Amino acid sequence: QPLLYLGWTLNYEMYFYAVYALALRFWRGRAVWIALALVCLPPLVRNVFHPPSMFWQFYGSSIVLEFVLGMLAYQVLAAGWWKGCPQLKLGILALALIALPCLDYGTYAAGNLFVFGGPENYFGRLSRLMVLGLPSLVLVFLAVDLEGQGRRVRQRTLLLVGNASYLLYLVHPYLLKA
Repeated sequence: QPLLYLGWTLNYEMYFYAVYALALRFWRGRAVWIALALVCLPPLVRNVFHPPSMFWQFYGSSIVLEFVLGMLAYQVLAAGWWKGCPQLKLGILALALIALPCLDYGTYAAGNLFVFGGPENYFGRLSRLMVLGLPSLVLVFLAVDLEGQGRRVRQRTLLLVGNASYLLYLVHPYLLKA
């Protein structure tokens, strides 16, 4: 575990970047799909074989599947095939409207999201993916789509908070306790 307990998220990020770099190095043409399979491997092993190792427990969490969602979203956005389909955009928008209360419920139901595995302990192994991952995917997908249309956030306060979001994440537990 990292010295600063909030650093657990960096462990997942570095794992993803290492897997993706490995896939790029050895399977350049199919790197996305190989990385996707490699990221899915620990959750599969954890759920099928139930190894007691901390590695499989940590990297076998469903949270790593959220990286897979991000990879798939990128593939869809990069392909651009959905742009000519307004019905699909309306469907995604409807999902976004459903997603907002799901995110709120997910954070409430999970309790302290800083505790590793919190949502999974209460609602099953894929609950984090379903309650937090999929709604977040929809919201990010729509935001990236708007950015692709040339829309940008220009409000200075929102930009400042967005730029400081990781710092705020790192210090907020201490500020809340103070």
